[in-house]
Amino acid sequence: DGDHTDTKLLLDGSNFYETNAPSDPGCRTNTLNIMAFDFQSTVPYKPQSFGQPDVLNNRICGKAPQNIYNFTEAEFASGINPETLIDNIKDKDKVLIFSLGFLNYSTWPTSIKAKLAQLGINPSTLDNLEDGEPFIFLGAKGENAGTALEVLATSLPKQEQEIQLNSVVAGSFFSGSLISEKIGPALSYDIFTNNLDLTNQALNEIYSFDIIGIDNQNISSTLFENIQSSSTDLSSINANTYPYLKIILNLEDKTDLSPLQLKKWSVEYEAAPEGIILKRSNEGVETPIIIQEGQPFDTGFTYWNVSKKDYSDSVKVNFNMFNRQSRNFYADSINLLPLKANDSVNFNLSVKTIDRNGKNDLNIKVNDSEQLEVHRNNNNIGLANYLEINPDQANPILEVSFDGVFILDGDIVSPSPFINIIIKDENQYLLKEDTTGIDLFIKEPCEECIFKIVAFTNPNLMWQPATEETDFNIEYSPSNLSDGIYALRVQANDTSGNDSGTEPYEINFEVINESTVTNFYPYPNPFSSSTRFVFTLTGSEIPEDIKIQIMTISGRVVREILREELGAIRIGNNISDFAWDGRDEYGDQLANGTYFYKVYIQQNGQEMTHRNSGGDQGFKNGFGKIQLLR
Repeated sequence: DGDHTDTKLLLDGSNFYETNAPSDPGCRTNTLNIMAFDFQSTVPYKPQSFGQPDVLNNRICGKAPQNIYNFTEAEFASGINPETLIDNIKDKDKVLIFSLGFLNYSTWPTSIKAKLAQLGINPSTLDNLEDGEPFIFLGAKGENAGTALEVLATSLPKQEQEIQLNSVVAGSFFSGSLISEKIGPALSYDIFTNNLDLTNQALNEIYSFDIIGIDNQNISSTLFENIQSSSTDLSSINANTYPYLKIILNLEDKTDLSPLQLKKWSVEYEAAPEGIILKRSNEGVETPIIIQEGQPFDTGFTYWNVSKKDYSDSVKVNFNMFNRQSRNFYADSINLLPLKANDSVNFNLSVKTIDRNGKNDLNIKVNDSEQLEVHRNNNNIGLANYLEINPDQANPILEVSFDGVFILDGDIVSPSPFINIIIKDENQYLLKEDTTGIDLFIKEPCEECIFKIVAFTNPNLMWQPATEETDFNIEYSPSNLSDGIYALRVQANDTSGNDSGTEPYEINFEVINESTVTNFYPYPNPFSSSTRFVFTLTGSEIPEDIKIQIMTISGRVVREILREELGAIRIGNNISDFAWDGRDEYGDQLANGTYFYKVYIQQNGQEMTHRNSGGDQGFKNGFGKIQLLR
C-alpha cells in the first residue's frame, strides 16, 4: 500500500530504520534494501561511497551513520545500483536484503537475480515471488545458493502480510593474536620456548611469534618477528635497554576459522632482586610526633631483600618532608650497603627540623629507579601528619657585664674595661653560630657624638659561637678610654630571629683615668649580724695595700682587715665580699656600741687620692663610725 513507516530494523534493540529528523519518514518505499555486516566484527558498514554526503542521497537511509542502501526499480540499471553494491561487498560478509512496498519481480532482469544468488539466496525463491510480495533474506557473500535465511509471506493475500526475521549475526575472526603479560624485569635473557599444537593445522593456516622489548620508558620495540621455531636464543637482547619483554602469537585461518592451540610458552631469564620497606614499630608513640624546632629527629625503618638475588650495588633511599604550612618539599637521601639475598638492614632517617614548623608528611622511596626490581610499589611509605614541629618563639636573654659585674646605668668602669656580652637561648637545639642579627654600638663622651657600630673585625673584639655547653659569647675590650661618659648599645637575636627585647639594650658608663678612692662606708650601719664595706675606685690600677682598722672609742684596735680578706676589687663601685661580724682579732664577740674605723690605702707605695662623695660629712680626720647593735 506504499505506507511502511511502521517498519523496524532492530540491531541490539536500536532501530536503524528510524532517522533523527522528525520530518524524515525514513527509507523510501517500493524499494529493494541492502545492509552489509563485516563477517568478523558484525559491525554494519558501507561497501560503497556515493561521493556526496549521505544526508543528500536518497539511495542510502536510516539512522546515522546511514548503512541501509535503498534502491527503486528505476535505479537498478543506472549508476550505483544493487549489482555494483553486491560486487563491493567482501566475501563472507553477512548481508540483509528486504523489500519495502510494492516491487515488480516479474520485470527484474536475470542479472540482478544472479547477484542476489551470490548472497546465498535460492534462485527459485526469487523466480516464484509474486509481484508486491514482501521478503526478508539474511545471507553471506560467496555462500552457496539456498544457504540464506528466507522469510516470505505465508498467508493470502501475500501482498498484505506482515513478516518478521529474528536472527543472530555471529562474527568469526579469521586472524588474531595472543599476547603475554609483561615479562621481567630481567638482568639477562636466555631462551624462549613454545609448544604449539600443529596437529589440526589447515591448508594455508599460518602462525608466528613476535618478541617485543620494552624499555625503561615503557616504549615497545619489536626485537624478533615471524618466529616459527619451538625455541629461540634470547641472549643477544640487552637487558639494560629492554628490562621487560612481551611475546605475541599471531594466528590466521581463513579456511576453518579455527585457531591453533598453544599448550605452553616460556622465557628463561635472570630475575631481578625484590625488596620491601617496613617501618620499625614505635610502641606507645602517637602521631603526629611533636618536637621543638631545631630538635634532632630520626626515625627507623627496615629494608628486606625477600628474593634469592643479591643487589649488585648500594641501595638508595630517597625521602622528603612535605610541610603542610609552607607547602614545600624538603628532599634528602642516603645509601644502604648492597643487600644479599634474604638479608635485611635497619636504617635511620635524620630529618632536619629548622624552618619546617607545623605538621609534616614523611614520604620514602627505596630504590626508586636505580636498580631493577620485580616490584616497586612495596618500596614506598607515606606517613601523613607524621611530625609536628613547634616553632621557636622565645626571646633570648642578653647579659652584659663590665669586668665581670653587671653595672648600673652611669657606673664608673676602668679606662680599659672588659665588656662581656652573652646571648642565652632556652632552645638548646638552635645554637647561635654566627653574628647574624647582632649589632654592637658605642657612643663617645661628646655632645655631638653619635652611636658608632663596633665591627666584628675590630681587633679588640672576639666572639665565640654557642655550643651544647656554652652560650654565644662576645668579648669587647676597648683600651685607654679618655675621661667621660660613654654609652653602649647592643641588639641581638637568636637563630630563629627572635630579638632579645623590643628595644636594644643600652647603658651609660663613666671613665675616670685618675686613681682615686672614696671613703669606705659600712653597709648596713648600724648592724646586728654583719656589715660590708662599700667604696668607689677610679683609675686603671687596683691598690696593692688596703688595711681597715676597727677600734674602740678609746683608740684600741680590736680588728684589722687586710686586702686579702676583702675579696675581689674592681675599678668602679665595690661592695666587699668580706662581711665583718662584730668579732675581734681573737674571734670574741664585741659589746654593743659605737666603734671607730680607719682605712689605709696605698698604690705603688703612695697613698691614693681621696675622691669626694656625699657621705664624707660622716668622717672626721679620716675616721668613720660603726654601730654594733644586737
